[in-house]
Amino acid sequence: MKVQLDKRGWVKNVSKTLPVDRIDAESIGLVFFRQNGPQMFCDAVENALRNQSEFRSWYFTIIDALAGKQMVNVCPVSRNRWCEIDIAADLAIAEELFGEMAVRQNCSQTPA
Repeated sequence: MKVQLDKRGWVKNVSKTLPVDRIDAESIGLVFFRQNGPQMFCDAVENALRNQSEFRSWYFTIIDALAGKQMVNVCPVSRNRWCEIDIAADLAIAEELFGEMAVRQNCSQTPA
């Protein structure tokens, strides 16, 4: 998901279809809620489930709507080691980044 930030650094939009000139960041798909955020998100999900036009929306559609109300902030992950896996080539990169760590922690044989 592509992310557009406002002038203060808050999330303005989250969408796969943002024009390239409006993309400031990319979401890795992790969401952390604070204070009344969990309840607001649950209420928005319940509302979407009741609304036939939004019934098949991705959860990022709800995050995007909350962002439009200046309720979503960012947490940079650039200092951390991470890798998005969408295709086989990404998996090879992840194995290179984390393979040694998985062997050390015996994670490579742990069932999912």
